[in-house]
Amino acid sequence: MGWEVLDWFEDNLVVPDGPSAGEPLVLTNEQAQFVLGFYEVDPSFEGEAVVGRSLRAGRMVRRAVLSRPKGWGKSPLLAAVCLFEAVGPAVFDGWNADGQPVGRPWSSLGFKAQVQIVAVTEDQTANTWMPLLEMAREGPIADHYRIDAFESMVNVPNGIIEPVTSSGTSREGYRAVFCAMDQTESWV
Repeated sequence: MGWEVLDWFEDNLVVPDGPSAGEPLVLTNEQAQFVLGFYEVDPSFEGEAVVGRSLRAGRMVRRAVLSRPKGWGKSPLLAAVCLFEAVGPAVFDGWNADGQPVGRPWSSLGFKAQVQIVAVTEDQTANTWMPLLEMAREGPIADHYRIDAFESMVNVPNGIIEPVTSSGTSREGYRAVFCAMDQTESWV
């Protein structure tokens, strides 16, 4: 599904700042490679994402670590993934007539698309949160989806994106569909 994700980024998101601010978000080769690997699907998957009352996972990767040097673009990339997981066709749902992977939004499966950006403190989430707000406010995503980007949260159809602290007692029982976790080496 990675190629579809990359196309979705370019169609819906913009570069949040710098000399290319406002231009369609096109990833570097290394960033694109990460996305392609993260959204790899099981080639033997048959059927649809939901059978009866059960969700079937067709993606090969459920968790990933992105560890690159400062300035590589980790935070804007994770901001883009957060927006995609919140409103895009992120759940693998089988194959189309041409044998290409098809995705559908979490909300189409009855899930609230709850996405979190998590760090030791909410201030630390700013590395990912600020690019996410710029992408949500300035890009075509604002026209393609009914989202409201506030300073403390982004409302999406049947869901929310929010920055939160990694404190173990702050969100017990919260069922997020995606979490971007920052500076995990400092977590206790």
